[in-house]
Amino acid sequence: MNFESAYVLTMLGEWNVIVPLFLVLGYFWVRYGGERGRAQARALLVSITSTQIFVHLVKYLVARPRPALGLIDESGFSFPSGHAAIAVAFWGLACLFLYQKIRKPFYKFIFIVLSVMIVAGIGLSRLYFVVHYPSDVIAGYLFGLACASASYFYYLKSQKA
Repeated sequence: MNFESAYVLTMLGEWNVIVPLFLVLGYFWVRYGGERGRAQARALLVSITSTQIFVHLVKYLVARPRPALGLIDESGFSFPSGHAAIAVAFWGLACLFLYQKIRKPFYKFIFIVLSVMIVAGIGLSRLYFVVHYPSDVIAGYLFGLACASASYFYYLKSQKA
């Protein structure tokens, strides 16, 4: 991994990228996806907002300082990694919903590989820049997974009602 590719990956976990992507996906799901699409947009919104709230609360409760001498400037506390959490909460759940629309097995496989590479790459980029400890990234993935899972179960329940 080099600086430029790590920077692109880390930007995929930034709110100024996540929000516009959510708005575009949400628009298409609401406009063309019927009730199922609206439920997916709601679930994704719940996933990313609950993750963000949860991560900020834990950051201030734990108050772990960031590693010294990071390659980029970051403010705030280190634990858990918000980028890693949002990687799973947004990219993981959005990719799951999009995956369900793909018909051909080969394209499903390619999509899964790319999705895993984005999520893993975001966390690895945070380690590359030395702005998090490995435990921060792992905890971020777990927090994001918890929020994304709860949102997905909310979505499934809304589809059965």
